[in-house]
Amino acid sequence: MSGVFNSLSVSERIRLLSDEYEKAGGCDAHQRASERDIIGREYGMTGRNIARYIRCDRLIPAFKEMLDDGTLTLTAGVEISFLSEAEQDIVVDVMEHTGTSLKKDMAIKLRLAAGSITRERVQAVFGVDKPVADIKGAVSVRVPAKLYSRFFANVAAKDVQGIVEEALCLYFDRKGA
Repeated sequence: MSGVFNSLSVSERIRLLSDEYEKAGGCDAHQRASERDIIGREYGMTGRNIARYIRCDRLIPAFKEMLDDGTLTLTAGVEISFLSEAEQDIVVDVMEHTGTSLKKDMAIKLRLAAGSITRERVQAVFGVDKPVADIKGAVSVRVPAKLYSRFFANVAAKDVQGIVEEALCLYFDRKGA
């Protein structure tokens, strides 16, 4: 059973485990935790991990797609699942307009602000003042010296920007962005 399960996308796993959990029922918290453990044994997972998947069933489709493509971790998904759908929509919108990915520590901060999520609050958590499209002029990006010397040791400084731009274009073309 776990071989087929492992071949499923994360969102398919979420759906499958949520359906099984609902079928199992359970009247109280203790019995429901026991059901997660039983389902977990069936799939070679802990009850706690089953609970994470089930919790992620509350994510909007955009976040489930991020889970599928690996741009969102399951633990960050769990944290963001505590936001309302409208709040999740705001987070996705800010992510798209700023080019920011959602990390677990950011998701935790957003969860703590659940019920009062605004565009400005999300931007503050992400550490961006305004969307990338609104930024004029140059933006500085730090590259560790080790990385810089690895790729640019024999490259003229004036050529670095062109190489970085070409690499970014290839990266985002490959990701379909």
